Amino acid sequence: MDTGKCLDTLKKHTNRIWSVAFHPQGHLIASGGDDHAARVWELQTGKCTKTFQGHSNAIYAIAHSWQQNLLASGHEDQTIKLWNLNLNSPQSLTVDLQPFRVLHGHSNRIFSVAFSPNGEFLASGSADVYDGLRLRTIKLWNPHTGQCLTTLYSHGSWVWAVAFSPDSKFLASGSYDHTIKIWDVCSGECLQTLQGHPGSVLAIAFSSDGKTLFSSGYEKIVKRWDVETGTCLNTWEADSNRVWAVAVSPDTQYVASGGDDSLVRLWDIETGVCLRTFSGHTSQVLCILFTDDSSRIISSSSDVYDGLRLRTIKIWHLVTGDCLATLENHLHWVWSLSLTPDDQTLLSGSWDETINCWDITTGQCQQTLRPARPDEGMIITEVMGLTEAEVATLKALGAK
Repeated sequence: MDTGKCLDTLKKHTNRIWSVAFHPQGHLIASGGDDHAARVWELQTGKCTKTFQGHSNAIYAIAHSWQQNLLASGHEDQTIKLWNLNLNSPQSLTVDLQPFRVLHGHSNRIFSVAFSPNGEFLASGSADVYDGLRLRTIKLWNPHTGQCLTTLYSHGSWVWAVAFSPDSKFLASGSYDHTIKIWDVCSGECLQTLQGHPGSVLAIAFSSDGKTLFSSGYEKIVKRWDVETGTCLNTWEADSNRVWAVAVSPDTQYVASGGDDSLVRLWDIETGVCLRTFSGHTSQVLCILFTDDSSRIISSSSDVYDGLRLRTIKIWHLVTGDCLATLENHLHWVWSLSLTPDDQTLLSGSWDETINCWDITTGQCQQTLRPARPDEGMIITEVMGLTEAEVATLKALGAK
């Protein structure tokens, strides 16, 4: 304070630092920032003595493998969590309250996960950087052992979407670098790079025969691609600034899309005509899927239900366009949806760090899953000497 000289520079955070606080005795400093870590430093030595991770564990993506009875969730804390699905009867699905395996290997948030249809592979797309080359990565995992089989790197920016072909031989990835890549799953070779999106690619979906791929992104359009040649077959104008979601009906007659304008659009695959719009959401539509019989569309959003700050999921009748049900329980944006093969149970993943299991018939939330945080259940109400920053950190990690 006397000279104004910088006595030391403490380096450990990897993003903006928003807060610092001294310990009352003056020998420690606590800091917190956008890297979702709180760090404790020795003032005398400048060493980081403790790092608390886990402040934000938002769920960006979920995927299921009904062959293996597994659920995968991709998190902001750089992990993939695997959960056991317990299908007790055709109408009764429960999920273990905690994941049985956590996959580590990514170095940044995970935006997308997908199981191969044969259940042998799990793919994850991330914002991490490969070996300093500024190439974002996709990882292929063995879901049975948790082993990372290979790392695919070619995209120049975040990998927001991944999808397997129906025969499990190919993987498609969509990125903020404006491209889609088609990969050979066995060899890891990039077979095609599809170019034509003027902005980021946010969603991709294969047709049921695997011959065509549909994509959407930042620039009001949905594209249809020939997978073998990489040719863009059609471009449809969606009249929405960003198109966050795209899905193909199991009978391969329709494509549904949703975006910033809060509408769900239904397209005829052969003609490219927009057949119907579904209106009811009040904010971005983030994810879409069809029921297995292609009779209903399910969409999730960032909208608020009846002023209660509960984000919504809506179920629509494909033919009439009627909203059959509105599901509300999540406290933050609902980014991902997955449906059981019998069309009875819906799984939803949200930025509120939870996965909800819904009964489609009744619209009731049957179960809520939340991964345990490092200090879950720790009682700190009677602990003396904690600073406000330390209390906030411990509570973010699950303490009470």
